[in-house]
Amino acid sequence: MNNLPVQENAVAAIRISSIKQGLQGDSPDAQKEQIERFALSHNIHISKF
Repeated sequence: MNNLPVQENAVAAIRISSIKQGLQGDSPDAQKEQIERFALSHNIHISKF
């Protein structure tokens, strides 16, 4: 029996709801980094942003 963890695939969405958000706080780059860290820790492969 194969007990290797199964890697999930996912598509991630990055969005900006205001110009201020894009400049302060959760910028697109910061959101991408957060998503990548989460995916790595949960064995998820982000196939597209």
